[in-house]
Amino acid sequence: MNQALSLSVIRELVLLSGVEEFVVCPGARNSPLVTLLLEIHELKKFHFFEERSAAFFALGRIQSSGLPVAVVTTSGTAAGELLPATMEAYYSSLPLILITADRPRRFRGTGAPQSCEQVGIYSSYVERSWDFSKEDRKGLLEEFSEFVSTWDLTRPIHVNICFEEPLLSRGDSVSQTTLPGFLTEMALARTAPTTRRLKPLPRPEVVGILQQFLNRTKNPLVVVGALEKSDQKPVFDFIRRLGAPVYFEAQSGLREDPELQRFRICMSEKILDRAEATGYPIDGVLRIGSVPTLRLWRDLEVLGGIIPVMSVTSRPFSGLSFAPVLQGEIAPLIGEVAVQNPRTHSRDFISADQMLAHQLAHLLREFPSSEASYFHALSEGIPEGSLVYVGNSLPIREWDLAATSLKKNLQVRASRGLNGIDGQLSTFLGMCEPIRENWAIVGDLTAMYDLSGPWALRELDSGTKTRLVVVNNQGGQIFSRMFPQKEFTNPHSISFEKWAQFWNLDYVKWTTPPTPQDWQSLDSLEKLVLEVQPDAGQTAAFWKNHELLWKRK
Repeated sequence: MNQALSLSVIRELVLLSGVEEFVVCPGARNSPLVTLLLEIHELKKFHFFEERSAAFFALGRIQSSGLPVAVVTTSGTAAGELLPATMEAYYSSLPLILITADRPRRFRGTGAPQSCEQVGIYSSYVERSWDFSKEDRKGLLEEFSEFVSTWDLTRPIHVNICFEEPLLSRGDSVSQTTLPGFLTEMALARTAPTTRRLKPLPRPEVVGILQQFLNRTKNPLVVVGALEKSDQKPVFDFIRRLGAPVYFEAQSGLREDPELQRFRICMSEKILDRAEATGYPIDGVLRIGSVPTLRLWRDLEVLGGIIPVMSVTSRPFSGLSFAPVLQGEIAPLIGEVAVQNPRTHSRDFISADQMLAHQLAHLLREFPSSEASYFHALSEGIPEGSLVYVGNSLPIREWDLAATSLKKNLQVRASRGLNGIDGQLSTFLGMCEPIRENWAIVGDLTAMYDLSGPWALRELDSGTKTRLVVVNNQGGQIFSRMFPQKEFTNPHSISFEKWAQFWNLDYVKWTTPPTPQDWQSLDSLEKLVLEVQPDAGQTAAFWKNHELLWKRK
C-alpha cells in the first residue's frame, strides 16, 4: 500500500508537470518513496544526506533545466529544513516540489518521535499543499491530478504522504504490477508534443497601460534586471527603439552588448541627481525583468512614488511598496508597444556617466589589490562562455560595478528572490554543467553558511569544471560602511584551506592580483576552491575615493 501510494503521487507529477529529476534525502519514513524511485531508472536522482542544501541544489537544477524538480525527505525536522529554499523559490517564482514523508495522522500532537505538524509548515510560501494517506487516496488524487495538469509552474507546492507500518514488506515492490504501465506512459509523454501551459499573449489593456506610461514619460530611465534567454533579443530591440538611458544588471545578459553601450548607464550611485544635473530629470522608471539590485530601488522607495515606476516582469513582485506590476511574458508585451519619440536628448547624461566610468577604471588600476579590483580581474580572466554565479550582499554589487564591459558571453546568475546568503553554493552546484566552466563568487560568510554544499560535487557529471571562489575579507564587510560596531561584520581570521581538504578539492589562494601564470595554473584543475584575500587598506582607500567621485559631481 505504501509503495502504491508513492507511485500514484510520482505518476501524476511526472506525467502532468514534467518532473524528470528528484533530489532524494533517504530516511526510514520515506523509504517507500526512496526504494520506488531507485527502481525507476528513467528518472534522474541526486542523493543528499542533508535536506537544507538538497533543496537549494534543487533550485539550481530548476534554473538550469527550466523544469520543476522534486526534493524528497523523511519526516520531522527534515521537513523543516526545506523552508529556507521554499521561501527563496516563492520569491523567485520557481516550481520546487516538496515531497515529505510523515507518520500516520493519529500521531499528530502526541509528541511521538519524528512526528510533528508537517501540514501547513510552509505556510503561504507554497501554492497548494496536499496531505495523502491510505484512507483518502482516491479522492485526493483526483483533485491533485486536476491541479497538476493546469499548474503554471510559478510557485512551490507541497505533497505530504503518511506511511503506515510496516514501511516496506518483505519483497515489497511495484515493479511486477503497475510500474511497467507507468514506464510506458512516461515514454509516450516524453515523445508527445508539448501543448500545455502556453502562456497567452498580453491582453490589449495591459499593453495599453505600458503604452500610456511611455507616452506620458518624457525622460524615462530603464532598468533591466535578470532576463530569460528568450527575452534578451526582444528587450535588445526595444531598447534600441526607445533610445532612453538604461542601467543593465549583469544578470540581464545585455550589460556587455557593444550595440547597447551608447544607451548604457554604468554607474549606479545617485542616478537621479546626476540625470537632473545634466538636463535630463527622470520622470519615470521602467523596470524590465527581475527586481533590481542597485541602490536606486531604495531611493525610489524613500521618494514614495514621486517618480512613477512600472515593472514589466514574469514575476508578481515590484520590490517597492507602491509600484504597479505588468506580469506576463516580457517579449510579446514590449513587442506590442509603439515608441513615438526616441529619447535622444539624454546624451549629456550618458556622456557624463561615461566620464565617471573612466574615473572608476582609474581607481581600479590605482588600487589593484582592492576587493573591487579583484572582481574586475576575475571578470577579465574567467574564460568566455562560462557560468558565473555571484553571491548576495557585496559580490553581486561589486560584479555590476567593476566587471569588464567586454562581451564574453558569460552567463551571470544569482539568487535574488529574498536576497539572502542561504544555500548559495548548493544552488550554484545545481546549475553546473560539463559543457562549460562553472564559477561561483561568494563572500566568506556566505561560504560558511553552506559548508556542506560541496557534497553535491559527487552528484555532478564527470568532467564538470567547478571553481568556488571565496572572497575572504574576514567578515561581512558590507556592514562596515553602515554600522560603526564591529559586531555587525562578525570578524574572523578563518582560512578555507582545510575546508577544501575536507572535501578533497584543489586549493589556491591569491593575496596579490593574479598574473597570466596564475590563471594558467588553474586550467588543469577540475574542482577548485580559490580563496581571494583582498588588501583591507587598499579596499578602504578605493571606497573612500569612490565616494569622492560623487561629492565632486
